Amino acid sequence: MEGSILVTGASGLIGSAFVELLLASGMSVVAAGRSVEKLQKRFGKRNGLAFLAYDATKCNDLDIAVDYVVIAASPASPNLYVEKPVDVMLANTMGVNELLAYS
Repeated sequence: MEGSILVTGASGLIGSAFVELLLASGMSVVAAGRSVEKLQKRFGKRNGLAFLAYDATKCNDLDIAVDYVVIAASPASPNLYVEKPVDVMLANTMGVNELLAYS
């Protein structure tokens, strides 16, 4: 597979593992997460890696060109699922809707 890939939720458990896998295979990756500083600390400077501030609960300026999108962003916290289940579902569905409209 060639091209560039946007990975949302890149600082999370699944998203960060996916970013590592893609980089190891030579892909160009845009790692997106709520904190660019956290992403930079997690991944450091690498060839083929760019960072993007992204929050699945808000509208985002997605002024980038990528070939593929991997959605791994979610407010995944057991406490949030119990305390604010509607907010979790809204973040997930609104985030997917925004990315579908982008692509």
